[in-house]
Amino acid sequence: CGQCRERPMVAPYKECPGKHACVGFLSNKHLECKRILVKKALQEAQLATARAQLPTAEQLRLPPMDHAQTKRAKLPLPARPCAKLKGRRVVSVADMHGDFTSLLQLLQGLGLVRRGVSEDPGTWRDIWEGGDALFLQLGDVVDRGDEGQRMWKFLWALQDEQ
Repeated sequence: CGQCRERPMVAPYKECPGKHACVGFLSNKHLECKRILVKKALQEAQLATARAQLPTAEQLRLPPMDHAQTKRAKLPLPARPCAKLKGRRVVSVADMHGDFTSLLQLLQGLGLVRRGVSEDPGTWRDIWEGGDALFLQLGDVVDRGDEGQRMWKFLWALQDEQ
């Protein structure tokens, strides 16, 4: 990194993660490098641990219908894909957390909502451009952001068009 005479940092980081990241981070003048490398190593270890704890695809396979055999289930769910969705585009969006601007940009980028739609409810007519696509909003619509009410009204307007 040019800040020390020790050899430059090698794998797993091919580039310096910070201003002075290098192998010679043990000296006090490279304290920031040490923090960066320790933080990255910790993040990688946590990610590896989390991945190791995930069930494999084989472990997740359930016999047909078993997943619907609960006390609340009235009828078992079908074990095959719904024929009504065959060939349709299914778009799922989750956890927008009250961020209306990001939701709108995402839906426009996915080609579900026409360009020209804005935060102004007056622009929320004839907004659907997704054809026969199925749009699913999952997770938190409101949470941290401060545009939750606007998001709900927009999603209701969008639902009315489908």
